[in-house]
Amino acid sequence: AVPVSAEVEVEVEMEIGDAEEAAIAYLRERASNGSAASSIQRWGYALTRWFRTVREIHEISEDEMVYVTTFTRETFTRAKVDWRDEVGQQTIYMTARVALDLWLWIADDPDEWPGIPMPPRGRGILPRPQHYRAPPAPLLEEIDAMIRWLAQDGRRNVSKRVAIVGRHTGLRVSQILALQRFDLDVENAILTVRTGKTKDERAEPRLMPVSRHMIDDLVDVLDRHPTA
Repeated sequence: AVPVSAEVEVEVEMEIGDAEEAAIAYLRERASNGSAASSIQRWGYALTRWFRTVREIHEISEDEMVYVTTFTRETFTRAKVDWRDEVGQQTIYMTARVALDLWLWIADDPDEWPGIPMPPRGRGILPRPQHYRAPPAPLLEEIDAMIRWLAQDGRRNVSKRVAIVGRHTGLRVSQILALQRFDLDVENAILTVRTGKTKDERAEPRLMPVSRHMIDDLVDVLDRHPTA
């Protein structure tokens, strides 16, 4: 109630958007735009952590709505402090980044989500991401020793074959696991690689000459599947 005079009071009601409802709409839009299911799942986990923390900071019970007005710099600052004892730096960064992206997305449509505060410019509100250094590549002697170790355990046949192909081709594990029997031309020692990490790698299949030593090392599985 807003007092206008000593005698009159005017009731002013303002509808304020539901932040959790907005988050669901945000994830659905990302999915419909082609984002991978694994990414949607990661963002969902991040937003679950965000809203749990927001409820704790603002003392909002589980049966109460989380309003979009909770998106403030102060909330972000307190949340980052609270997360330090729970998760690692990279998880803190990802959670804050997804929450900020949601804030920007909501602010793009204030008519749909009334009450949303103006988001900050840039990404200065985010913590610094953790940078990892790639470990040194293993020597061929070390890879061969690992393959010999895997060969001693019959339960590790798949791991052994992945290691053999990786040792001779340098392919990523995901690329190796995506290979089909017909991708290997035994007669001409040519491997067709159909997957990759970058857009260029995924654009079209690549033909890769392979060592006869690799084919010999895979003779057990090739004998069982001589053709596609």
